[in-house]
Amino acid sequence: MQETDKDAAGHLRKSVIVSGSGRGFIASLSLAGIPAALHLSGPQGVSVWQVLFNRGFALMPKFAGTTAIAYLYAAYTAHQQGRNWKGLAASAALTVSIVPFTIIFMSSTNDLLFKASAGTLDASQEDVATLIGRWGVLNLVRSLLPLAGAALGFSTLFREE
Repeated sequence: MQETDKDAAGHLRKSVIVSGSGRGFIASLSLAGIPAALHLSGPQGVSVWQVLFNRGFALMPKFAGTTAIAYLYAAYTAHQQGRNWKGLAASAALTVSIVPFTIIFMSSTNDLLFKASAGTLDASQEDVATLIGRWGVLNLVRSLLPLAGAALGFSTLFREE
């Protein structure tokens, strides 16, 4: 069965909404969770960071992967219909790029915070708070990737209609 333009646009709208929602979740960790962690001192602050990290780690890679699949499906459909598909493929890439961003830019901070959480990091409370703050900034930057994917998908949606 051939998918209609209307069906493809519906899939694209869902992808854009999901991508934007993912950005909101990631950003909320930095904008709401990290200030709460920094408000607490010592082990309590790093425990809050650990909970935030665990929730994000459990949800976001799956969320990004699912969203990317939706973008790729929309790109495939657009290509089959002779329409612009490259923006949709780029949206998929931007959305899943949270994973390599994490590995490249956040791993060293994550490792130190894991050690602080386990009580094996020889650092002052100020140093740990600095690490938590750095993680918050990096995470906020990371949240811009799915936002860029959503913006590009949104732009493609309106160019197609």
